[in-house]
Amino acid sequence: MKPLRAFLVVLFLSGCTVAHDYRAYYATYRAAEQSGTCHIHQAPMTKRIVPISYGFPDDAEAGPSHDTRLRRFPFTGRSPLGGCVIEPDAPRTAEASVCPECVAAEQRWVKTHPQNLRGKRKDMSLGNR
Repeated sequence: MKPLRAFLVVLFLSGCTVAHDYRAYYATYRAAEQSGTCHIHQAPMTKRIVPISYGFPDDAEAGPSHDTRLRRFPFTGRSPLGGCVIEPDAPRTAEASVCPECVAAEQRWVKTHPQNLRGKRKDMSLGNR
């Protein structure tokens, strides 16, 4: 029983560490968004209006994982996920920050990781979304 309890404690604490890591990251992300400077590339960002994606996300969005996007190129101007329930008065658009260096980094990632696309859409350029 003691080994099981120890395992559960370690599992719980590791889960807290991961959650804490993302909380800290999102605080950094929000600060960069407010300052207008990408915290990864130290490049000035622009704002653009993008559609909000509602419904269950599928594999139509090809390319890097969510974690890779967050850590390497968080400001590509992607449409935010609005959730599964679409209310009649739900907003249709949102403002997104765009770092030109993030867009270029994502495009380089897609070119060097074709195996991660698994037959999905390969054109990830900002202008073709």
